[in-house]
Amino acid sequence: GAAERDAFTYARALALALLDRERARGNQAGTVVTDSGFLSLPFCRRLQRRGWHWLIAAPVDTRVEYKGELQELRVLFDGVRSLKSAGDGVSYRVLDVIYPGYGPVRAFYVRFVDHKGELHTLYLLTDLTKKKASARSVLRKYLRRWNIEVGHKQSKETFNLRGYHGHTLHGHINFYALVLLAHQVAEAVVHLWELDVGIPTLALRVRLAALESTAQKAAACKPVLTSSTVPHINHDGHYAGRNVSSELMT
Repeated sequence: GAAERDAFTYARALALALLDRERARGNQAGTVVTDSGFLSLPFCRRLQRRGWHWLIAAPVDTRVEYKGELQELRVLFDGVRSLKSAGDGVSYRVLDVIYPGYGPVRAFYVRFVDHKGELHTLYLLTDLTKKKASARSVLRKYLRRWNIEVGHKQSKETFNLRGYHGHTLHGHINFYALVLLAHQVAEAVVHLWELDVGIPTLALRVRLAALESTAQKAAACKPVLTSSTVPHINHDGHYAGRNVSSELMT
């Protein structure tokens, strides 16, 4: 209907087109993992019709049905004190709910501490049943995607690109090319400075370290699609075309 067409944005259409292309290339991934910008009933239905399972971060005001009552996720999990530990600083609570218009799904409330010691909370929805994936397996799938989120954020902050929004594949490729180019320029500046004065400068070295970290994260994400609008393909460290991952990530 009209409402479904309105909710199905260009970004989601682009994501599906690129996911279809990956499948045509032989990628046998069974689960699509995305950020909250992709969550919509039409998108989830299209994934289901294509035979993919999905695991998507959910905005706090996402409404689900629990025990016959429609509630926002933040209300549903409000005041939750009894959390289960998944190890490595991750704790969670999971409930079986109904995603209106779709059917039974699982809702997760997750708290975790990143490598910098910062605490994060998020909500997840997935059609992966307990038989398909345990709660800990679901969390591992999503948290493996976290470096994509962090890498893109660091790239924006390092190069003052906070207002950047990519909406095409070429736009994202250009973005990562700029990141890598900036790293090369910074490295050359440091090298020339050292040749001129004979000693490295701490300020330049610190800046270069930040650029190098950003460039490495950008390279590791290999932009088939992008962090804000299109999925990255996670191959658990292998990017030579081998199909060793079970998830498509964005």
